[in-house]
Amino acid sequence: KKGSCVMVCSTVTAKWAKKANGIFRSKGIYFVDCPVSGGPARALTGNLTMMPSGDQESLSFTEGLLDDMGRDIHIIKGGAGMGSTAKMVHQLLAGVHICCAAEALALAAKAGVNVEQVYNIVNSAAGA
Repeated sequence: KKGSCVMVCSTVTAKWAKKANGIFRSKGIYFVDCPVSGGPARALTGNLTMMPSGDQESLSFTEGLLDDMGRDIHIIKGGAGMGSTAKMVHQLLAGVHICCAAEALALAAKAGVNVEQVYNIVNSAAGA
């Protein structure tokens, strides 16, 4: 409906978000690209990390809603699609960290160090 706002919280490509923005805006509908991070458990408690992007008019529609849904709200400048770009970078870093952690724990195991103990050290030291 003209004058309403669509906020997409799925993980989509920046290209998709930009295209959707163009389609919705051409019909007088505001659009916010707002990927989230935190999973179902944090969603239930309103503790998501949110990365909204869009034009200022569209973002103004979501202010109260974002506060109810998330704990860490990072408004990404540059228009629709930039939130999805930030999420892509976040996912890349998360994946790299998982791979590095697996390799580090494999190294600990091969060296004969108790892997669970190394895990506990990392979680309580500067590596956490």
